[in-house]
Amino acid sequence: MANALTEFKEREILPRLLQSGYITTAFPRWEFKERGSKWVTPYHVSGDRSKSSLDQSYIYKNGNSLHDQNGDKLSIVDLYMRETGQDYPTALRSLADLCGVGHLFPEFDSEEARAYKETQDRREEANARFVSALWSGTSEANRVLDYLRSRRWTDEEIRSTGFGYADEELVALLPYCDTHRKEDEKPNTLIGRSHRLTIPYRGGSSLYGFKFRDIDHSEKEAQAKAQGQEYKIKKYQNTFGLSRNADFFGIPLSVDDIVVVEGELDALHPKAKGADNVVATTGGKATSDQI
Repeated sequence: MANALTEFKEREILPRLLQSGYITTAFPRWEFKERGSKWVTPYHVSGDRSKSSLDQSYIYKNGNSLHDQNGDKLSIVDLYMRETGQDYPTALRSLADLCGVGHLFPEFDSEEARAYKETQDRREEANARFVSALWSGTSEANRVLDYLRSRRWTDEEIRSTGFGYADEELVALLPYCDTHRKEDEKPNTLIGRSHRLTIPYRGGSSLYGFKFRDIDHSEKEAQAKAQGQEYKIKKYQNTFGLSRNADFFGIPLSVDDIVVVEGELDALHPKAKGADNVVATTGGKATSDQI
């Protein structure tokens, strides 16, 4: 009973996805093709399409994960969550409906559902502390506020967007999965140290994680350039698991046209003023996959 969702996924969903061919319907843009004991795709796990004609990733028909030729790996359900913006229980239900077994979906509690809720609750708790810290009146938090105000954000817009402030102590409130990619890897030490402006990354009712902005990035970049060097640290750092390559930041679901800008803050400001169709490339030019 405790692992009902896992059992249902492994017995009912994955075999139909991989052995009955529903994988092509679940992931239409991935161009999956059947090849022997595998489903192959020209896309990398990151979501980027290969520039060559060679297949880059594959799923075994009796497996549960997408494997990249470069060694990356992602579970099918995690991939579907990333593609659709759905949370874990909703993604499983959607896949069950797609495979024709939605009427069998377990309605009772499960270990996965509880774990998902605990992660969401901890993210929301951390976000509330981030927001509170931004308005705490400390000198560092005020620097972040002054930066936003210098970019013509009003206090009302700052509050409505859910911006916050995080130092290293506050970052420790995040779930382990947000700060560590693997158990044997160290967390991203830039988050909370140099990157302290917090931006919640939401989809529907779910809080997927956070983006962190270094408000001094432009000055550091200029100083490096004056010394004939290149400043390679990105102005935004993300909690692990956020999709960054295959879509636009803030992509709307129901508008007829979009306005494309570069940075996340550039996209969020119009939203705070009521324009819902502004998206960001998250730095640099738009990729072919984004288009």
